Order: sequence, then structure tokens, then C-alpha cells
Amino acid sequence: MSIQNAGKAVAVWIAMAGVGCASMPEPKTPTEQASGLERSRCASFRDDSTIAEVLSGRAVERVEPLYAGTQTKSSNPRLQGAVLSVRPIRGATAEWLDRSLECHGCLLYTSRCV
Repeated sequence: MSIQNAGKAVAVWIAMAGVGCASMPEPKTPTEQASGLERSRCASFRDDSTIAEVLSGRAVERVEPLYAGTQTKSSNPRLQGAVLSVRPIRGATAEWLDRSLECHGCLLYTSRCV
């Protein structure tokens, strides 16, 4: 490959890289992410009365820490959150409960940020 052709190849690559970067979406703030999730996935999950016992803690049977990673000589697992075990709710699947709690959290988050 000649120096002239190599220069053209580099110019084409730079032009293509610029187009690729220009087409990348702007990073979203947590508020924008929650609002988008609420609009796209939570339209049918507005009934907090069904999950009221979970929200109040009455249906929660057990809470355990959720760790990421493993214990080694040089590292410790990191606390990521909590695992809640709840009593079964009549007519609700685990997936429905998960989505309802997720949507409830998004609604609370976006209402505080507006």
C-alpha cells in the first residue's frame, strides 16, 4: 500500500468514526431513565393497593443482603442491595410483583424529581 492510499484509508476511517460518534445518543440522567421506563413498561401497573402489604412491610417475611463478587484473599464481595422474601399475593406472579415494585419505584422517583 502506498503512502497516498494509506492516507486516504486513514481519512476515510476518521470520517466514519466521526459519523459513528455523532450518531450515539446522549447519556440519560437517572430521572430520564425512570421516566422512560415508567412510560414504556408501567402503563398497566398503577394499582398500589395490590402491593400495599409489601410496601408497608406486612407481607415481607425475610430480608437478606445481596452481594456481588466472591470472597478471596484480596477482595470482598460488594453489597448490591437486598433480597426480599414476601408472602404470596393472591393472583400475582413473581414477575408481576417485580414489575409492580419497579414501576412503583419509578413513579416515586419521577414525582420527586419533577
